[in-house]
Order: sequence, then C-alpha cells, then structure tokens
Amino acid sequence: MKTVEFVSYLQNLGVKLWIDGEQLRYRSPKKVITPELKQSLVERKADILKLLRKAHKNTQSDAGSSIQPISREQTIPLSFAQQRLWFIEKMALSSNAYNMPLTLNLVGKLDYVALQKSLNQIIARHETLRTTFSEIN
Repeated sequence: MKTVEFVSYLQNLGVKLWIDGEQLRYRSPKKVITPELKQSLVERKADILKLLRKAHKNTQSDAGSSIQPISREQTIPLSFAQQRLWFIEKMALSSNAYNMPLTLNLVGKLDYVALQKSLNQIIARHETLRTTFSEIN
C-alpha cells in the first residue's frame, strides 16, 4: 500500500495526522489504532512526514492564488450556466421553471427589523443574490 493510500485509509478510520515540529502526531477514536497499525505508522513515519509537508506546502502556495474579486467597472461575461438560463428565458421555454415557490407560516410576533437585517446580510454575503443580467446591443 502506497503512503497516500495508507494516509487515506487512516483518515477513513477517523485518524487525524499532523506535524508538530519534527514529530508526527495523531489523534484517533478509541481502539482504532491497533498495535499493527501503530507499527505501520512508525515504519512509514518519514514518508508520512514528507507527504504532509508537501501537502502543507501546496496548500500555502495555493493560498496566494485564491479567487480574488474582480472590478465591477466593466461588463462581465456570463458563465455557461448563465448563458443557458438567459437563452431558455429568451426562447420562452422556461415558464418560470427555475422558480421555487414556498410558503412559510410564522407563528408569534415577527421582528421585522431583525428579519430585514438578516435578509440584507444574506444578500450582502452571496453575490449571486445580487446578480442582474442586462442586455447590451
């Protein structure tokens, strides 16, 4: 079994692995780490440390290339899914197929201000809820 497969097997058992200085540490549910499994951990320690360091390094380098917001000054092209929805709507094929009606029956006193603030927070957090499509030319 390759090191990656062994580590994946451990994760499936609920074993958490991490590096503490130069030491390999683990935490597992009770009775998961058998003497045989512990021996395998000891034997593979160097390879596991190497794998964890490599994974950590890749995670760190990916952090610098995270998704950055783009300027809203220019026209932003539609994604393929957005183009599909636009086309379906323009061809009058949708008949509001993407609408999901829902009725809520609230019991008790409603705090309108709290409801408005919470909805505004959700809208502010998720750009897709603020997205509009304008036809140009």
